[in-house]
Amino acid sequence: MKIAWKQVVAALLVGCILGVAGGAVLSRVAFRRMHRSAPDPERMVKKLTFELGLDAQQQAGIRKIMESRRDSFKAMHKAANAKFQELRTAMDADIERLLKPEQQQKFRELQARWEARHKDMPKYLPEPR
Repeated sequence: MKIAWKQVVAALLVGCILGVAGGAVLSRVAFRRMHRSAPDPERMVKKLTFELGLDAQQQAGIRKIMESRRDSFKAMHKAANAKFQELRTAMDADIERLLKPEQQQKFRELQARWEARHKDMPKYLPEPR
């Protein structure tokens, strides 16, 4: 039995390329899903119930605790996003001051491309539910 080495190498190469491409696509999908929305309180209760074996009374108590903290989390989220935007704006301004005029224009174009590429993703932190 003669082994066709060229075919084996070609098959391995195709397998590697498909594996890398598939991994890149899956990681991108997972990243977008993770950053699209905040954790769902009901999903968290289900997870805790599964992991800890919570009874119905404990589940109801956890839901009540989570609901009572919702407004605080939303306020913190809003403040964090505002602070993040403030820091990012200051950083961009500092970078622009170091650049020559033609570099500044290219920098603004880069920023516009980055924003367009990420337009379907939340700006910073996802809104708490």
